[in-house]
Amino acid sequence: MGESKNLISLTLVTPEESVVHSEVVSVILPGRNGYFEVLSGHTPFLTQIVPGIAVIKYEDGEKELCVSDGYASIHDNKVDVIVDSTEWADEIDSERAQRLRDESLKKLSELGQFDTEYRKWENRLRKAEARLELLSRKKGSAS
Repeated sequence: MGESKNLISLTLVTPEESVVHSEVVSVILPGRNGYFEVLSGHTPFLTQIVPGIAVIKYEDGEKELCVSDGYASIHDNKVDVIVDSTEWADEIDSERAQRLRDESLKKLSELGQFDTEYRKWENRLRKAEARLELLSRKKGSAS
């Protein structure tokens, strides 16, 4: 158990529930400037979370889930993540995710990049693509 000093405390919550509250080896999160990994001893910072896949690494394996917009605070080997919503792979409706992806792509092709609705549809596209990516990862690991 000498490794436990290298663990970090992860708390991931939505407005409705506490999704994860656990000691973990690391967590990979989708930030505004790309994915980043937090390990023990990470520099403190606050960052925006964008829709994507969070990878939680435990001592005995890892779990993945989709996260939406939110924020992460990293300090003193603690990671506090607050997002609007989360979805584990078994909670994702693949047909709904594909419809949302198609609808978002269509809408984005009609809007100009400076249209006030553009960011909203871009965000919806990221959510749909994260859901589809997580489902394809799970199918790949199941075979």
